[in-house]
Amino acid sequence: ADTTEIPAQYSNNIRFKFIQDNERFSGYIPTIYIGVYDSAMIECGDVISAGGAVVVDGDGVFAISNEIMYRNGFLAVGVT
Repeated sequence: ADTTEIPAQYSNNIRFKFIQDNERFSGYIPTIYIGVYDSAMIECGDVISAGGAVVVDGDGVFAISNEIMYRNGFLAVGVT
């Protein structure tokens, strides 16, 4: 994501790029999960919204929809 332009609440289709580490994880196909928590310490926080899996295109780009961005809380993006 562009770190010089911080997205605002209600933003739509904020695009991120997953950068593959081909030295250690060649052929790895990422699954991205997004959630919004009520605490910056997600280990202790409650889930406000679980966005579920997000589609990653062939270039490693994925987007976060406004369905997630309209929530008030802490955004967490995980890769498995």
